[in-house]
Amino acid sequence: MESADQNQATNGSPELWYAGAVIAEPRPSKTLANVALGLGLWAAVGPLLFVIEWNSSLHLGLPCAIAGAGFYVAPFGIIVSAVALVLRSRRPQRVGGGRRALAGLLMSLMGVGWFGLICWSRAAVYGPWGALRQMDARSRLEELGGTLATYAGEHGGGFPPELQVLVDVQLAEPYMLRLACVDTPNALFDFHYVSGLDQSCPTEWIVVFADSDLFNNEGGGLLHVDGSVQLLDEPEFSERMERLVNGFEAERGRPPEIIEPH
Repeated sequence: MESADQNQATNGSPELWYAGAVIAEPRPSKTLANVALGLGLWAAVGPLLFVIEWNSSLHLGLPCAIAGAGFYVAPFGIIVSAVALVLRSRRPQRVGGGRRALAGLLMSLMGVGWFGLICWSRAAVYGPWGALRQMDARSRLEELGGTLATYAGEHGGGFPPELQVLVDVQLAEPYMLRLACVDTPNALFDFHYVSGLDQSCPTEWIVVFADSDLFNNEGGGLLHVDGSVQLLDEPEFSERMERLVNGFEAERGRPPEIIEPH
């Protein structure tokens, strides 16, 4: 018995005696913890690789698709990590790798965070009223503002009866009447035009506007008589248009003539 104790101290692992044989206790399994760690790495790093490839000239094909699947792996990583941690706390002699499971859990949660951040940023940039469409609307309205000012300077301060006239007199190209980020293939132009205005009108009056219908009713763009451009979110955009109609009727006794896109 004394030699067995010495044997245990020497080998550093607990031993059991059965019928005179020495049997070492099995080491705790770390398989589940390793799986949790792998899923966590996939969930945390995969989406970043996918975004880098998506926004660059790289074309990784299948590897990129596998990396992008990290978005969907994160929930499974959280579940596996949680199970591994619970089993580790309840059966420490049989289940090991607590630190690995905890690292997997944290990285899986990070993957969920990446997913939310990427979805939010994509909507902010590519959404119906995202940064790209706002830039497109502002650019087109500013171009039209300069073209209308040129026309007014050649016609005693008056604006044309409709936007198509700017193309007819070769002051504007047809593309200037269209929004690049809006899918309206059958329309000649995408803007609403308030006919019958001139440069003597109140500067806050609107001569051209990109209606919120083009942007899923989330906002719209305005070109004022003085050439200034304003982008507004809803409901401020609709309120601003209502003030235009009320002001026009109060001054001229009739509603404005608004030429819709066609």
